[in-house]
Amino acid sequence: MKKRITAILIGIMLLLTGCGAADSGSDGEAGESGDVNFSKFTAADLEGNAVEGSVMGEADLTVLNIWATFCSPCIEEMPGLGELSEEYKGKGVQFIGIPADATTEDLLQTAKEIVSSTGADYLQIAPNQELMDLYLNQVMSVPETLFLDKEGNILQSFVGSRSKSEWKELIEEAYQEVK
Repeated sequence: MKKRITAILIGIMLLLTGCGAADSGSDGEAGESGDVNFSKFTAADLEGNAVEGSVMGEADLTVLNIWATFCSPCIEEMPGLGELSEEYKGKGVQFIGIPADATTEDLLQTAKEIVSSTGADYLQIAPNQELMDLYLNQVMSVPETLFLDKEGNILQSFVGSRSKSEWKELIEEAYQEVK
């Protein structure tokens, strides 16, 4: 029951604050989110396999996309993110997704179906209370995409969806700064 209430509250919060339409986002520099660090958490992927924050250290730059199952702009940008994930594989950039509202079995299944249909088959982490406390409870609109360094620190935050070419340009700029 507690998970269902949490899912409902997250859904209401995100619906009230909006789902970021394409090209309507803004970006900000690191520091906006305080001292948030993604290097120390324990969660599971959408299949139930353990995931730890140490995964952030596997690349110089992590593109962490926070999305929701009800958000059309989120889903529309996912194919491009999936393609970029393949293009950057082994090149120091990794992609991770978190479907912020997937806190029930039904929504986890929906998230899996969306990932499959969009080709965004990079690591997708199921939200849990630890991730909620770490950052997800601060998310006011989806999609929100964070660029993280190898230590799990937030370098930049972007609200709203973008095209594949726009993401590629932003990733290239950020990667030059971290490598």
